Amino acid sequence: ADHKYEEIFIKALEEWKKMWPHFTYDIGELESCNIDILILKDYASYQDAGFLGTMKPTYTYGYEFVSAEIIIPTKDKFYVMEKGYCCREVFLERSEKEFFETSLHEFGHALGLDHSEDSGEGPFDIMDAKGAPDKEYIVSSMTIDKLDEIYGSSTNAKDYQVKIKPTVILEAEIDKDSYLSEDTMHVSGKVSEIGGTSNVLLIELLESEVGPFTMIHTLTSFKPDRDGNFNLDLKLNVEISIKLEQTLEREKGISKVERTGVWLLLIQYMGASEEIAFKIKEVPYEIQARTEKMTYTTGDLVRITGNVTRYADQVFITAINPEGIRLTTLTVPISSDREFEADFVLKETRFTIEGMWTIRLSYADNITTEIKFDLGKSARTQQQVDKIEAVTTEEIVEVRVQAKQIKDIIIIRVRNMPDSTIEVHEFKVSLSDSILKAFKGARGWTKEALLDNAAIFSTLDDPIKAGDKRYFLLKVHDVKPLVNWEVYSSDRTPLTEGSVTPFLR
Repeated sequence: ADHKYEEIFIKALEEWKKMWPHFTYDIGELESCNIDILILKDYASYQDAGFLGTMKPTYTYGYEFVSAEIIIPTKDKFYVMEKGYCCREVFLERSEKEFFETSLHEFGHALGLDHSEDSGEGPFDIMDAKGAPDKEYIVSSMTIDKLDEIYGSSTNAKDYQVKIKPTVILEAEIDKDSYLSEDTMHVSGKVSEIGGTSNVLLIELLESEVGPFTMIHTLTSFKPDRDGNFNLDLKLNVEISIKLEQTLEREKGISKVERTGVWLLLIQYMGASEEIAFKIKEVPYEIQARTEKMTYTTGDLVRITGNVTRYADQVFITAINPEGIRLTTLTVPISSDREFEADFVLKETRFTIEGMWTIRLSYADNITTEIKFDLGKSARTQQQVDKIEAVTTEEIVEVRVQAKQIKDIIIIRVRNMPDSTIEVHEFKVSLSDSILKAFKGARGWTKEALLDNAAIFSTLDDPIKAGDKRYFLLKVHDVKPLVNWEVYSSDRTPLTEGSVTPFLR
């Protein structure tokens, strides 16, 4: 491996000699060594043990510890999320700090020390069983006392801070110590030399049923300016995909993965490293919306635009007139950048009355907000007014469609809301970005296929009445396709339409 790692290991030997003066050493030929040191250029399976290295002891028949082999790789293996999916394996060169701490730890084993029982609060003893790049370490007086006990020596023991001066100085800072789960982190810093390679990692510290482990969500790099300064922005998009969650559940024994908590920013540059711990807080579910105008007249197109703070599949939109009557219900998808758009026409009916109207929007388990607009007078002729007033009844349609996907099966729930005054006798679905492989309707509903990935379900005897719901199944080719839907009355009059993207389960 790189010669600098040999020099770091010798620094670790000198550190033990300084802390425990009864220890001396000579570096000899391989055949004559009591302790063999193997510094690997690449990643090794030993990385998963202890301090990311291993010590293999040899005993006599009387269980006397006579020799040891220390193996330390100079690269670490990580799993990196890519576009929300798990996982790509990457191998990164270990920092001088981490390699030095590993060398101290493994040579401590070669001297006969076991793992220490640490209190869980820093600074940590170098013989602590669980190493981590963000920890600060000492060789404690208890560890020195243990060596005296093993070898029958006597030392004026005290705590020694474990610290190595890197060949390159790296300084870095972040703009704050706590973020929401979809914020952008600004990182700035300076290096003492330019021309080397860098790695920047956002690491999530996770707990599972089989113990703690780390997951990298971002792997990037930076190039310092001529004066050594650098700046970069990191998107803290910590939403986990269902594919990743299933992978972790299968491979790591995780029953639940949390997105919030303590994270670690790790920056490496030419052997130097900087670790900065920070917290990620959960983004609350909120919805914001607006109309293009504050005042409309009958016949106008009302366009609604908005955004949500956390992603969900769809938004339910209801237009309510000044008398509290719900007239229009829409279901619109939310884009990947958490925005949505919808529009409807203020058709002339006897319910399209002047005054302050309400648009109610809800998503993500009834997170709700309302916006208002004023419906003013329109330039109607007397004949138009008489025609509107002659209408004695007006059907109110409020249908909500939701979907969830399990592997290649989509379960669609069609609910006719309690305020509806009309029954649903026909339900049509179509896929524009996937292949409809098979489909099944509710009991008592007939089904037929159409061209262009479409299916129709209909009934004469068992319609979806106000307050009722029915379930329909689709077998599809892709994950989370856009499902377009329409509902009809008994005489095949179109009632309302929309689209929905399935939740993954």
